[in-house]
Amino acid sequence: MSWLPVLLACGAAALLASGQVRAQVPGNVRSAGPAAAGTAKAATDTAATAGAATSPALAGATGKKRYFVADISWANNTYYTPSEAKGAAEFELDVASKTLRWVLTYQDLSSPPTKITLHAPAQPGATGAAILDLSPGGPKSPARGEGKLSDAQVEYLLTGWSYALVTTRKYPQGEARGQLDRVRQATPAFQ
Repeated sequence: MSWLPVLLACGAAALLASGQVRAQVPGNVRSAGPAAAGTAKAATDTAATAGAATSPALAGATGKKRYFVADISWANNTYYTPSEAKGAAEFELDVASKTLRWVLTYQDLSSPPTKITLHAPAQPGATGAAILDLSPGGPKSPARGEGKLSDAQVEYLLTGWSYALVTTRKYPQGEARGQLDRVRQATPAFQ
């Protein structure tokens, strides 16, 4: 018996739509059967469209700034990268305008950097898609800039599902990574 129809029958669809619960759909939805796969897609689509407007993470945050830090290290990577790479990043999010500003530094890379990107959604130890180029003028340290995010990308930041990644010639899948952690006070770069 598939778990998804049971959850939906118990009112999980309403919780997903309200943004209070996140869909945890298994990687192989086909194992739940064709009908459940369609139901899973409908439930996650509903959550994605309704969550942007009613998300608890975004509720009450309008007009406020949020701050994040990341410890950039080879040790945070999901791939084996024997490197001494390290660095730090500070981020400021203006929730009202969905503008993200950053300052990111790195050192001791094993080869020249090729790009610096922000990835989401991804919990620590998981990989996510690149959602923002943190080095549009070319990778350098310190990397500074700002960019616009979507509602979903803002939510990923606020829930801790984003990371910064420095890729190099030697490690094109990433040499150093840092999960963004929210902090309560403005970081030194944004005071």
